[in-house]
Amino acid sequence: QYTSIEALKKLYEEETGHTSTVHKYYVLRWNEPSNLIPAHLYKDGLRHIHPDYDALGSQYGLARWLQRRYPQKRIVASGHESSIAPSFLPNPELISVEDCVDALAIAVDTSNYARIDGKDIWDTCKERMFFDHHVKGDSLTEYEYVDEHTASCSEIITDFIRTFEKEPVALEVAEPLFCGIISDSIRFSINTTTAYTLKMASYLLESQLDINKLNNQVFSMSVNLYRFSNHLREIANYDTKGFVYAIINKEDYVPYHVEAGPAKAKVNVFGEIRGIQTWAV
Repeated sequence: QYTSIEALKKLYEEETGHTSTVHKYYVLRWNEPSNLIPAHLYKDGLRHIHPDYDALGSQYGLARWLQRRYPQKRIVASGHESSIAPSFLPNPELISVEDCVDALAIAVDTSNYARIDGKDIWDTCKERMFFDHHVKGDSLTEYEYVDEHTASCSEIITDFIRTFEKEPVALEVAEPLFCGIISDSIRFSINTTTAYTLKMASYLLESQLDINKLNNQVFSMSVNLYRFSNHLREIANYDTKGFVYAIINKEDYVPYHVEAGPAKAKVNVFGEIRGIQTWAV
C-alpha cells in the first residue's frame, strides 16, 4: 500500500499530525527482499561535484561492499575529480553512456540534480536511487533515503550495510566510510554528531581500523595546502554576528599548486575561531 514517496508522506502526516523533516522512504524495505540492486548488471555509483571525504567515503564504501556482495556484477565508482581522495582509494572510473542503458545509478551525498557528477550517466540509467543527509532538495527518484539529522552520508551507508552484515565489514569497505564520518563530523566535534554517529563509527571500528592513519589521511595537509590555508585566513571577511566567509578564485589557490577540491575543503579553518557560528567559502 505504501510503496511511493507521496504515500509515505501522507501516512506520516496522518499518524502524527506533522510534516516530516526526516525523509526515510522505505520503498526499499529493510525486512523484505528487493531485487532493485541485484537485478542490474551494471551499478554506477555517483556523488556530487568537487567531492569531499564524505562524498568519496560513502561512494567507495558502498561500491566496494556491493562488489563483494555481488561479485558477478560490474560495480563502477564514477566521477571526474578526486583530488582530495585518500591515497588508499583508486581514481574514479569513467564509463560511457552506452554502458549505462540497463544500469542502476546510485547517487550519494547529493541533494540536487545540479550537483551530480555525471548527469549524463544519471539520465541514461534505467533505474536510479540515492542516499543523502542534506536538507531535502530535488526529488531525484522514487528510491531515496534521506536523513537530514545525520552528520554524514557515510553514516547512512554504514547503517544500510549493517542491516545485511552480522559480522564486521571488510577493511576496504570500512576505511572510506570511517573517513567520511570523521570528516563531515570534524572528528565528532560539531552539533550534528549524535549517538547514532558514534554507533556507526563503533561498528566500523570492529573492522580493526587504524584510527591514527585515517585521521592523518583526512586532516593532515601538504606544505602547499598549509600555506594556502594561511592565505585563506588573510582574505577572510568577518562580521559582528559570528559569520566569516571568503570568496576565492583560481588566482587564490593556483599559485599554491592546490586544486579546487582541497582548497574548498579548507573552509573548516574558520571553525577554529572562537565566537564564529557560521563559515563558508
